[in-house]
Amino acid sequence: VSDYRDWQNNKFANPNGYYNDYTNNPYFLADNSRRDSKNNFFNGNLNLELKATDWLTVNYRIGTAVTNTFTKDFVGKFLYTAYAKATAKTFEPQYNDYNGINRAKTDALGSVADLATNGTRINSDFYINLNKTFKKFSTKLILGNNIQQRQSYDNRLASTSILIPGVYSVTNRAGDLDQATANAYGQTTSLRKYGFYGDLTLGYNDMFFLHGSGRNDNTSLFYTSTRDKSLYSYFYYGIDASAVITNAVPSLKSNVLSFLKLRLSYNTNKNDNLNPYDLTLTYSSAAGFPYGNTVGTVSSTTLPDPNLKPETVSTYEAGFELGLFKSKVNVDFSIYKQKSEDVIISTGVSNATGFSNYRVNAASLDNTGIELDVKANIISRKNFNWEVNANYTYNNNKVISIFRDLPRFLSGSIGTAGFLFAELDNPFPYLKTTGYRRDGSGNVVIDKSNGWPIKSVDQVNQGNTLPKNTFGFGTKLTYKGFSFSANLEMRTGYKVYQGLAGSLAVYGQGYNTGAAYDRKPFLYPNSVYDDGTGKLITNTNVLVRSDYAWYYGYGDAGTPTSYGAIGETNVTSGFFLKIRDVAISYAIPSALLAKTKVFKGASFTVFGRNLYTWVAKDNIYTDPEFNAFATSNNATGISTAANNTPPVRSIGATLSLTF
Repeated sequence: VSDYRDWQNNKFANPNGYYNDYTNNPYFLADNSRRDSKNNFFNGNLNLELKATDWLTVNYRIGTAVTNTFTKDFVGKFLYTAYAKATAKTFEPQYNDYNGINRAKTDALGSVADLATNGTRINSDFYINLNKTFKKFSTKLILGNNIQQRQSYDNRLASTSILIPGVYSVTNRAGDLDQATANAYGQTTSLRKYGFYGDLTLGYNDMFFLHGSGRNDNTSLFYTSTRDKSLYSYFYYGIDASAVITNAVPSLKSNVLSFLKLRLSYNTNKNDNLNPYDLTLTYSSAAGFPYGNTVGTVSSTTLPDPNLKPETVSTYEAGFELGLFKSKVNVDFSIYKQKSEDVIISTGVSNATGFSNYRVNAASLDNTGIELDVKANIISRKNFNWEVNANYTYNNNKVISIFRDLPRFLSGSIGTAGFLFAELDNPFPYLKTTGYRRDGSGNVVIDKSNGWPIKSVDQVNQGNTLPKNTFGFGTKLTYKGFSFSANLEMRTGYKVYQGLAGSLAVYGQGYNTGAAYDRKPFLYPNSVYDDGTGKLITNTNVLVRSDYAWYYGYGDAGTPTSYGAIGETNVTSGFFLKIRDVAISYAIPSALLAKTKVFKGASFTVFGRNLYTWVAKDNIYTDPEFNAFATSNNATGISTAANNTPPVRSIGATLSLTF
């Protein structure tokens, strides 16, 4: 495979001679299609405190985070030879498939796009803290105001044809700038949220505690001048009680048990799960305009419900905290039941409405689960320390109601083979696919005339697309100024639709479409066929016809029973075990820094993230955690599509200085 890396000198690796006319040499694509990015970050904060009395303080803090990104995407110019254009592979005419000629027929004219983005976040808190003790009773009251503001600016210019090869500037173009909405745009967004909050904690003798909090938020995301205030101004609260048993009953303490705390809580929360202007129709320049002096715009394809309101999440929780062996081992356990109401989802609608999606408070969900966190200090010495931690989360969710009493609705899809649903009494999102017809034992039913599987008229249930089980493990070792840390994570109990599998099938590069049977006649495994009387017979001698093995094996999505159109072949386990991060640090001794009379602290860290991932045996595609879609479109469970690159391993270093 590495021979294809030298596409400049290897005639079989060069696009003019590459064997596949559906796709190009990936080494050529990697060299010819690039992205350069530069990111600038600025973070700042200011904290002011006035201590009016020994029990009253007035505080103000403000912080800002500014990000500037400059990105250049470019594709090199490449002109195919006349020979390559004339000999591009085309399938037999009866299949009406002329896609094979497109790659070599169309020259790569080169392209360049410049993108500049700016994001600014400001968070302001003004609060009063009252902390007073009355003999055995303690009180703590916080009253405050919070203001959040976020602004973003994006501007992109692009050209789909360049004049001089290797010069990647939008001024080096043939013709006008690209007018496609995805490639040429300028947009500015702003959102603001402000709220008032209170938080009260009452304690008795450091044994029993009662805590309550309340907050009222106002958000621009749900505001328009015609909407009722209750739709953009909302109150939520929480209350909890706890008891430190080892303080209430000191005799329970021993060399084994050092701390025990029990707790109960009930909380409500409101989520403004929208992007700026999701509540209104937005308009952008229409393709083909301006036409002379005539301008044109096109509206967004998602219609928002005019009565859209924030999501409400109510949670009951019980748990305990446990300290063992003089608190060298600490355990935190919780069990919870959560109800989410008015969940905001964009669901598909008929294009005859003029829109493709409808954004609505669509469903209510139940979540139940447990959370366990264990931390242990294995070794604690003057110059050496070793800590480990492990955590486990189990979560099970199901849909308990859907708007307008519907039994289900579509919330996401990829092509015509994979679908995500909100469906009563099933987890959300729930995956269904197209699939093959099967008998009662699960054997695939084939067509006796050609040996190829018959497509089922019903969609196939695949299951949950969110992990039921999440495991984490971490460790940290320190020796004098050196430290080493590492974190692993494992997720199980869910399915992923691999969009990449369907794309590989269409291009004839998938395992099932090539490597498994070499596109030669074969006996479809675990299959049966109708003998003409309605009786299904175990298949021992009906081979897949040669033209089906060859052509259907390419996975043409337009052919209803080809691999490219059968979604069940693209579903894998979502299991993964991943090395999240590893870091090695060194902190320069303070005695050395004192001599500089400038630095109070200095450390150097080398780190690696996403270093290695183990996946299930049936997943030969990519990292299940990688989602081809933005998380806002409810497409969790649908993984990499053809136009996405897989996640990457990152290695870097940081130098921290304190003055």
